Amino acid sequence: MDKRLKSLLQSMGDLIEAGDLAGIDNSTVAAFESEVARLGECDHAITTASGTLGLTLCLEAARVGPGHEVIVPALASFGTLAAVIRRGATAVIVDVDPRRLTICVAAAKAAVTPRTRAVLAVHALGISPDVAGLREVVDGAFILEDATQGFPGPLLGDASSVSFSSGRRAVVLGEGAAVLTRDSFLGERIRRAACLGHVGVRLDGRAVQLSGGHGTFGTSARMPALQAALGLYRLAGLEARLTELREGLSRALDVAAELGLDLLGPPRLPLGACFRGPAAKRELLVERGFRVGPAGVYPAHLEPAALRHKQIRVCPTPRADALAVDLVTVDVVGSGG
Repeated sequence: MDKRLKSLLQSMGDLIEAGDLAGIDNSTVAAFESEVARLGECDHAITTASGTLGLTLCLEAARVGPGHEVIVPALASFGTLAAVIRRGATAVIVDVDPRRLTICVAAAKAAVTPRTRAVLAVHALGISPDVAGLREVVDGAFILEDATQGFPGPLLGDASSVSFSSGRRAVVLGEGAAVLTRDSFLGERIRRAACLGHVGVRLDGRAVQLSGGHGTFGTSARMPALQAALGLYRLAGLEARLTELREGLSRALDVAAELGLDLLGPPRLPLGACFRGPAAKRELLVERGFRVGPAGVYPAHLEPAALRHKQIRVCPTPRADALAVDLVTVDVVGSGG
């Protein structure tokens, strides 16, 4: 057992022994949030129980609800779509940029109505959405990132939610998430909403005054201390993991060039490699020792719960439909070596 793992187990044991396990006013949680904020190049990070819950709290803090529309890319996780529906807003599904896998700026512009309140910009396997372009065409709308597949990296929108559950991401904790923002007012609203609406909860998560009472009807969404301790352990080994990912991506790109595959992106974060290509190309990659699988972004609006849902309006999505069929996605760690 290496020293870092021993240190993690010791710190968890100390927390359990002291009974210091809650998420409010906890130094371990505060330390993890501070590191997440630094890696997100923003001022504030608020831990939550899941990425979907983080997105929901962000939409709540931005006062998005019934009667509002939220523009969502056709390729997104079901949790991304669920956050909009659970707020009572209408999800307007638009096409993606065929070179980026992320939301198409022109399609978003065409979908804007007087009811448009927010845009959900989803990072796809390390490829960042064009948030600067979105700001130009959806003036005044709240831009929320699902940055699960874009962390670590700079916050581009008004806020973002990063899930640490299993899957293609740089930091994996099994469960848990964090919300990032530079806006102190928005951050305060999100943290209070995540702590049952308690007015005594400050943005830094410390010095809680339980006598302050509850100012709003929030929920219990905060990450517990043991999960945060695991998070600090994972972040300490993040650079080594990113190095491994970069090396794997480089190998995948070399082989793809030989096979004549068309790279999408390119990715800012080396979580994987996405290519346009037929099934025969997929087989050639497998023969070369690479694991090929789904991208982790898919037409969530085609899930059974979403079909013909009254809170979902689907615009034409021919590019997303085509990508869902002929996209080749390569794992860059543990294959091709």
